[in-house]
Amino acid sequence: MKTKFKQILPYVTAIVIFFAVSVGYFTPAIFEGKALYQTDIRKGAGMGRDLSEHAKENNNEKSLWTSRMFSGMPTYQISTAHKSSLILRDVRDAFEGWLPAPANYLFAYMLGFFILLLALRVNPWVAIIGAIAYGFSSYFLIIIEAGHIWKVSVLELIPPTIAGIIWAYRGKFLLGGAVAALFFMLQLFSNHIQMTYYSLMFVGIFVVCRFIYDIRKKQLSKFFKASAVLIVAGMISVGANSTNILLSAKYAEQTIRGKSELTDNAGNKTSGLDRDYVTQWSYGIGETFTLLIPNTKGGATEPIGYSMRNGQWQRDNNKNKSALNQTNTPQIREYAAQQTSYWGSQPFTSGPVYVGAFILFLFVFGIFIVKGYIKWALLAGTIFSVLLAWGHNFMGLTDLFLDYFPMYNKFRAVSSILVVAELTIPILAILSLAQIIENKRLIVEKKKQFFISLGLTGGFALLFILLPRLFFNFSSSSDFDALKSQNLSQPMMISIVDDLENVRISIFRSDAWRSVIIILIGVGLLWLYSSKKIKKSLLITAIAALTLFDLANVDKRYLNNGNFLPKSATKTAWEMTAADKEILTDSDPNYRVFSLAVSPFNDASVSYYHKSVGGYHAAKLRRYQELIDKYLNSVNINILSMLNMKYIITPNRNSGQLTVEQNPDAKGAWAVDSICIVNNADEEMAALGKVDLKNTAVVDKRFENQLKDFVPQTDDTVSIELADYKINDLKYKINSNSEQVIVFSEIYYNDGLTFWEAFIDGQPVPHFRANYVLRAVRVPAGEHLVEFVFKPKIYNKLEAISLICMWIIIASILFVFCMILKDIKVIKFLKDNRFKK
Repeated sequence: MKTKFKQILPYVTAIVIFFAVSVGYFTPAIFEGKALYQTDIRKGAGMGRDLSEHAKENNNEKSLWTSRMFSGMPTYQISTAHKSSLILRDVRDAFEGWLPAPANYLFAYMLGFFILLLALRVNPWVAIIGAIAYGFSSYFLIIIEAGHIWKVSVLELIPPTIAGIIWAYRGKFLLGGAVAALFFMLQLFSNHIQMTYYSLMFVGIFVVCRFIYDIRKKQLSKFFKASAVLIVAGMISVGANSTNILLSAKYAEQTIRGKSELTDNAGNKTSGLDRDYVTQWSYGIGETFTLLIPNTKGGATEPIGYSMRNGQWQRDNNKNKSALNQTNTPQIREYAAQQTSYWGSQPFTSGPVYVGAFILFLFVFGIFIVKGYIKWALLAGTIFSVLLAWGHNFMGLTDLFLDYFPMYNKFRAVSSILVVAELTIPILAILSLAQIIENKRLIVEKKKQFFISLGLTGGFALLFILLPRLFFNFSSSSDFDALKSQNLSQPMMISIVDDLENVRISIFRSDAWRSVIIILIGVGLLWLYSSKKIKKSLLITAIAALTLFDLANVDKRYLNNGNFLPKSATKTAWEMTAADKEILTDSDPNYRVFSLAVSPFNDASVSYYHKSVGGYHAAKLRRYQELIDKYLNSVNINILSMLNMKYIITPNRNSGQLTVEQNPDAKGAWAVDSICIVNNADEEMAALGKVDLKNTAVVDKRFENQLKDFVPQTDDTVSIELADYKINDLKYKINSNSEQVIVFSEIYYNDGLTFWEAFIDGQPVPHFRANYVLRAVRVPAGEHLVEFVFKPKIYNKLEAISLICMWIIIASILFVFCMILKDIKVIKFLKDNRFKK
């Protein structure tokens, strides 16, 4: 009994530690009834409010269309609340340990990475260190604060997915396939395809390295068996998410991630997102040293001398105090305190990517001492991750991937590919540490490589301290721009900017010293162990504590108790303004709102209470985005009227109070007395700015057949009434003395798989696109009921496929678990700590 307890002890201890540090990090906030006020969660509330309202009012019916954003769009990338997803959510919640948010995310980060290291046959006690290193990597905590929860979930699930892949290639086909299928299924359910895509890029590198290894070992049959198992596992995982994947794939073709029909600015276009949009957030080349020194570029876009308290920025006299004392006068000191601490080239950032100074040292040392194909896969993955994260700073490679690598141009913010480095660096670091622990003389035997590694990490950090200006630029392009409006003399502006640069250098040096000290402590512990001055247990405990101390203290800069608010303050995503209340007195449901009090096309607050012309989404319909670029950004009232913009909210320049203006030309539907047929998208877009949209419909010649034999004519008797309104089902009563083309201020959508259907008096009729983005239909003379319905029939078929595949995977996992228990090989299996070369 004692033997079995000793065998299971490290695994139980790991779970307890993960629970303790997850809860401890967020203490006392989670015990004080507080919650994070996460930006993306608030935006999500605005995006999806009408979906929840529709479900309440319509017997829990799920609408696949929302009317609240961008004048209407599909919900495929807003809500994934399918039948199968409710079960998958419960499975994922179990993996997260049922801890209160956000502690559950941190726990799952560590648990997933722990499983991966066990698959790599790392001693479970050492694997605990790796789990802490991965879980507390700075970017992973930063995205929790921002509310990027889908991304968080995928990053929890990537490590155990790779664990399954490793087990499969090591001959444990059933276990590996089942584990990979389960966690890949949950990844796809979590619906952040960009993170999954980046992880698959690394998996591709790993498989190539494994293929070369198996060729050399003359065991290709084993490679092909494992590959076949994993392909089947992947197909079933995709099947379990077929509803969301297929709908989203077809939707993507219609969004800014699909190809544009416009021919202007061709050099900037790809078959997906535009180049400047993809690379807008590109990691600076020098900024890459944040992996070693978090404040290489100052940290986050936040005031140098302010801290977040109860969700508000407040002056903190202790924050960067010594750095701010580098200024010459109290006035300059206060000015510097208000300036952003980030001086890198990205538009803004919530914080750096920091993997831990000592962890990076172990990674570099691992390049010299770890043998085998896995090292080369990890090294290649790290290098590719860094190079691709540079984006427009390394455009040759970026263009190559944008133009020739499948799907790469579908994703923005290339800097986020550094999540691969945040995965590969701690893996190689822990493999390195495991070998040092197994062989006490390794440091002596590899003394030269040991000191080279020390030089490449701590040595570089020390060099940066001594000669900071030689390696980095501490000015920002916006420094002088911020001062020009204050009517200061040129010498005074130069003096202020010089002082600001000195403050930044001081911040950088302080953090560089910190990294040097962390590395020296870690190196000292390794040397003491190698010299037999301390035991293995003390070394492991000390390095675990050092890693946690290092990373958690950096994380606290960006996610701490100051980011939490009482839950009562977070229940309502957006407080109703006086302007909102005034608009909501309108009993007519058929109107839209446009607000200039916010960034209209990057803000979801208006969508929380109204049907909005604007909104916030990373995958807007491409034609609508092109309409924004051409007309809506300049507040073109004719186009806004065409979109049924009845109310416009504007802020008073002096008082800041919001005023509401009513647009008398807004219409939900209208008859036209002329048709303008155009040859292509360029002509269609241009015509919108030339014709009288109240009386003329602009129609692409692809729809010309639907207008055959139609003779436009003016009919002053036309009446149009919205008889019934649901976000996925609209009914209009239309009466006229002659056949009419009616243009509806509703977005046209047809991706070939899902589309709006039109009916006249219950009979299906064709409809077509007009005015670049709207719907139009021919209505015969007389009184008729015109209905538009968005309830794709393919949806239920896809749901059935998803449910079948999901239960196959769950049954496979249960079968594998029962087989392992039956053979009583759980501990023996996990106990195999040898790293297979």
